[in-house]
Formats: sequence, structure tokens, C-alpha cells
Amino acid sequence: MNWIIILITDGASTSGYSPVEISRQLKGNGVIIFAVGVAQVNTDEVKSVASSKDHIYILKDFDYIKSINEYLKKETNEVSWDYTPDHFMCDSFCENRTNCCDFHAKCYCGTRGGDYECVCDAGYQGTGHRHQCQMCPKGTYKKFNRKALRKCPEHSTTPGEGSTSFDDCKCEIGYEKIAKFCQPIKCAQLESPDGGLLIPTNCSDTFGSKCSLRCKEGFCPFSCHLASANPSILPWNRSPLPTRQCLETGKWTGEDFFCEKMRCPVLDSPLHGKDNCSGLHFVFGTTCQFDCEAGYELQGSRLRTCLVDGTWTGSQTHCEEIKCEPLKHNMQLKVKPEKCSNQKMPFRSKCR
Repeated sequence: MNWIIILITDGASTSGYSPVEISRQLKGNGVIIFAVGVAQVNTDEVKSVASSKDHIYILKDFDYIKSINEYLKKETNEVSWDYTPDHFMCDSFCENRTNCCDFHAKCYCGTRGGDYECVCDAGYQGTGHRHQCQMCPKGTYKKFNRKALRKCPEHSTTPGEGSTSFDDCKCEIGYEKIAKFCQPIKCAQLESPDGGLLIPTNCSDTFGSKCSLRCKEGFCPFSCHLASANPSILPWNRSPLPTRQCLETGKWTGEDFFCEKMRCPVLDSPLHGKDNCSGLHFVFGTTCQFDCEAGYELQGSRLRTCLVDGTWTGSQTHCEEIKCEPLKHNMQLKVKPEKCSNQKMPFRSKCR
């Protein structure tokens, strides 16, 4: 609290310590000095004593003292008040001059200017005069012996009316108090899964945020077992997309996002043949090459690729046994076994 000195002079200093030097020391200690000069006064000395040019008053005569006194009180800007048991000091505020303060108010004396005033009790606002104190609205509070009503910080409110302390301000759902402010609760930051994208790409992690998933071509949200060969209803084109929301608990709704790569039906190695595939799970993009054992010829597609719609390119493969045409010979010769001359013979058959 700053001390205030009001110096009134009608002339100049004539003896004792220099008022200029004394005032310099006082101002150095934070004392505010108002200098009031009356009639024939040493203006230079008055200016040197005052805290600033705004703290200087030159009066024509002493009749102005009363009006200046009222102005000085206003300059002190009362912010707090001390209770006084002398209620009669506030009885000039109403016509019947008794019980002028409201039932929820008391007579206080300003701690700076010394004015008396009816001040509403903590939790009430108004002039303090009779019937002029109302409970502080929800979301506000007023301390004891203070006139100013204060609002709770953003995203906080009070349980009801008539709050008396900042501690009554509680954060709204989805917010938590950090220092003196209410900050939105955060969920774990979501990341784009392999083969997918978050929508929006800069999806927020704060309370109330909503994030969706879109899988890239050839991937399905969560599972591809319902994939269709019709591109218009493929999983990555489905709507609506899975959506998750950050709750006041700091948790996301729904399941963790992931995208499964589209799979094609399992391809078996052909009988008497073999396959060589680029992957083990026949997912989108897998290629398989087929070959047959010696003596067998490949029928169908040698190279097949798993497409985004879960189907294979090409046609089914199998290995067909290679056969030689019947032997042509002179009728006078005999061929053994006899079937060598009248039917196709499989690879490595021996005829003589």
C-alpha cells in the first residue's frame, strides 16, 4: 500500500530542513505527495515537492480546499474497504437516514480515501444501498470487502449464484485447470496408419476433436473380408468413414485405426508344378509365377498379380502331361509295346 502526503502551503519554506530534499527522500520510498499552494505561493518549490505535475494544485484561496479534498478522494481510487461498526456513518445515503445499507451489505470505510460506503457482502453485487444487493451471477464471484465483480476465467464457471472466491470457478467439462487457466483436455495424438490417412491430416488431439480415417487404394479400414469386386463399393470408397472423437476422459471413442491390405484368394501350386510368389499372404500387389516339372506343359497364365479389388489377373493354371504321337513304322516290323504304335505315349515312355 502506498502512503499519501498532502502538503498545503500559502507561501515558502522559511526554516528547518529543506522540503525539497525531504520530499525527494519520501518519493524515493514510494510516498505519493500532493502539493497544494494557496494564494501567494512559491510555485517552483511546490513543483519540486509534488510527485508529478498531476499532483500539483494552485488555489486562489482556502475556500477551494473542500472541493479539492473531494477530488483527491476520487483520485485515490478505492479498491478495498474496512468494516466499521459505526453504521450511522452510512445513514446519510437514504431519506429516512437509518438502515441505509442493504440487508446483504455493511458500512465500510475506504482504506485510501477514508470515504464511507455501503458495500455488498461477499457473493453479492450492487451499490450496497437498501434493496440494491443481488447475488453474483453464475460464472462470477466477489470477494469480501471488495466492490468489483470478477468473471471466472474462460471455459470455467461457478456451481451457481453468489460465489465468493476464485476457487469457486471450476473448469467446464472437457477442460482441466493448469495454473489459473482452464485448458482443453488432450487425448493421445492419432497418427496415420500404414496404408491410410487421417482426415483432416492435421487432426487435433484436444477435447471435442473428431478424426476420420481413409484408407489408400488397395487397403481396407480394419478388415477386407467384405471387399467387393465392384469398385464403386470397395472399402476405401465407403461412406461414412470411421470417426473417433476425443472425450473429456482423455480417451478416443472407437477402435484404434488401422488399414488392412486387400487380399486375394490363396493360389495353390499346380499338381506336377510349382509357384514362386513375391509374398506369403497374397495381398494386393503380390505376383506369382508358375512352372511345371519336366514332362509337363503349363496351361493357363504363367504370371498372375493380385489386384486392388481382391482378384487375380490371368486364368487358372495347371500342368498337363506331355505326350508323344504314336510311332509310325513299316507293317513288316513289330513295335513293343504294341500301344506305342496306336496311341500317344507319356513323356519318358520307351518303345522298340
